[in-house]
Formats: sequence, structure tokens, C-alpha cells
Amino acid sequence: MTREELKKIRIKQLLWINGALIISFIIYVSLLTTNISMDAIQFGLGLFLLLTGISAIVIKRELLYLLPSMKKLMDYEKEKLGEEWKRSRLTGGFMQIGLGLFFILLNMPPFSSEPFLSSRTFILFIIGLSILVTVVVNLSVIAGYRKLDRKTTEELKGFTFKNLIIGLLIGIAIVPIVMIGVLVIS
Repeated sequence: MTREELKKIRIKQLLWINGALIISFIIYVSLLTTNISMDAIQFGLGLFLLLTGISAIVIKRELLYLLPSMKKLMDYEKEKLGEEWKRSRLTGGFMQIGLGLFFILLNMPPFSSEPFLSSRTFILFIIGLSILVTVVVNLSVIAGYRKLDRKTTEELKGFTFKNLIIGLLIGIAIVPIVMIGVLVIS
């Protein structure tokens, strides 16, 4: 695969990822403005994460692999990563399953009968949080692409573990920001 071809496919991949993020945030904010309880919304989110995590482990492919334009890229990444590819897929799948179970266990039925009454401040907070998440996801994805595309298979040993540690550090940095935001709007 030439550098130009790889660059074009990476741009498509970023567009798909950002499109999925935008659609997810729109759905989430739309659900918050309905008469559905927050427990039910988060339980549904947990089920979605659980199912996508299980499918990632069973299918052993990213959901983007279902798109014909992304198959070539996914095959390239599998070849480039070698054994790290399996670790990467399993780690991502198990993390989604864990997060899904976390949401499910925190929001088990019976759900609250009170609808979630979202204030304008809360919606603005969710939009700000969505922008923050989008920026972090894009920066981490682009950094991962650069690392993957510029190194050899041998140099990529430990790629999954390093990415997991970096992701945990970013998560640890973002959680206090979110908690402060929640306290401010409460």
C-alpha cells in the first residue's frame, strides 16, 4: 500500500469514527431530552457496549471492517502489527465489555420512574464533554496511526500495553475534569 493510498484511507477512517461519535452524542442528548429515565438510558448504553465488545472478540475485527473501503486498511494493520493485533483486539473488546457491565450493574432495572429532567446547563455540559471526548479520541487515534505506520512490526512489540497505559493516564486526567463539571452544574 502506497503512502498516498494509506493517507486517503486513514482520512476516511477518521471521518467514519467522527461520524459515529457525532451520531452517538446526538442520540444521547436526544434521549436525555425525552421522558426516559437516566437509569434506562445508561442501562441501554451498557448493553450496547457489552454487545459491541462481545462482537469484537467473537468476530475478531473492528466494526469498520464491515465497510468495503476499510477492509484493506484493517488487513494492513493486522499484517503490520503481527501478534500485537490479537492482543489489541482482545484488549479493546474486553475493555468495552467491562465498561458495558459497569453501566449495566450501576443501572439495573427496575428503573427510576422519574424522567430525567435535563437543564440547559447540563445539556451544555454534555456538549462540552462531547467536544472534549472527540478531541481526545482524534488525537489518540492520529498518534496511534503515526506510530503504527512509521514503525516496523518488530518495533511495534508492546504496542498494545503502551497504548493501554497511555489511555489509562488520559482517563485519569479527564475524570477529575468531568467530576468538577458535574459538581459545578449540580
